[in-house]
Amino acid sequence: MDETYSPNYAEYTYEKKAEGKMRILKYLLIVGYVLFVALYFLICYITRLIPLFALCPLITWIMVYFTWHYVSYDVYYTFEHGVMEFGRVKKRKKRACKNTNYQASNTRGVSGYAVQNRT
Repeated sequence: MDETYSPNYAEYTYEKKAEGKMRILKYLLIVGYVLFVALYFLICYITRLIPLFALCPLITWIMVYFTWHYVSYDVYYTFEHGVMEFGRVKKRKKRACKNTNYQASNTRGVSGYAVQNRT
């Protein structure tokens, strides 16, 4: 029997909202794509290689495919046998990176057996 069928196992994944540094990098990439297309059209027009305009969408798609995963990733967290694990998964990769583990017994507010008396 697989461990994911245990009642003590939960796994959640969601797409991370772009904020802070990632938002700036995402905007810079979009501006870079637009500038590349404009520069490509300008160079093709100046050199009179107008039929090469047809290659621009293909080249742009290849650039986006190889660079967009740096600013777009999913965040996951699992809870298994009292251990909560956080991490992030890049869109094109199957492995997680930057994992963080927390024991439920170390967090007083989460675990019920370490609650202090209140008066």
